[in-house]
Amino acid sequence: MCDKIAAPENGIVSADGQVAVGHMVKFHCNAGHMMEGQPISTCTEREVEAGKRVGHWSSEVPRCVKACTYPGSVIGGMIDDVRFYYGVGDKVTYKSISIQSDFLSFRENH
Repeated sequence: MCDKIAAPENGIVSADGQVAVGHMVKFHCNAGHMMEGQPISTCTEREVEAGKRVGHWSSEVPRCVKACTYPGSVIGGMIDDVRFYYGVGDKVTYKSISIQSDFLSFRENH
């Protein structure tokens, strides 16, 4: 058995109390937050002394950090680096697309 695992700050975990070896828990972040770390941890066994085994979580509790969601597209343009979430302070670069004759031209806007 593994001891109770804590929910991340600004998030939740899918288990209450002790968890049997071999079972997994899932972590989720609240709206407006993104996860840094593993979303799943498994209760495993490890030997601490000769013949003594204890439950151990396969990964640390992840962090749920404040984040911004995808800002959307613009007419006649595209985002250079599309992601579901952006860290606070990240910059998004839009490229405008214009069709002239037989080629596409790109112009960056920050």
